[in-house]
Amino acid sequence: MKNISNTQIILYAILLFHLFIFGHASYLLFSDFTGFNFQYFRLVGMLIFTLAWLGICLKKRIFTLIYFSLIVLELMAKMFFGSLIFGEVIGDIFFPADVLFIGVVIILYKQIFNERSSA
Repeated sequence: MKNISNTQIILYAILLFHLFIFGHASYLLFSDFTGFNFQYFRLVGMLIFTLAWLGICLKKRIFTLIYFSLIVLELMAKMFFGSLIFGEVIGDIFFPADVLFIGVVIILYKQIFNERSSA
């Protein structure tokens, strides 16, 4: 049996959270489908966040940067366009959970990517 670390368990638990929230939001939006509106962009954002987290679970460093960039874009939309529908939809994709998730990545960075100090 393959040895699974606590770090991997945490990462995949967060991935399951992303998948559950994406599935739930998809169900809610498509259960009473009346046509496309701006709220469907939230699903696209959730899918992008989920795929970026999957990349982090697969230990690809570039996806950490992508996930962090998505959070910055989300916060900027919330701050600058918060009163508009764009700010409400894009600025509230996974906030504030995604900020906590990137904190987990920062804390566990060495364990996730097997970094060793050269000293």
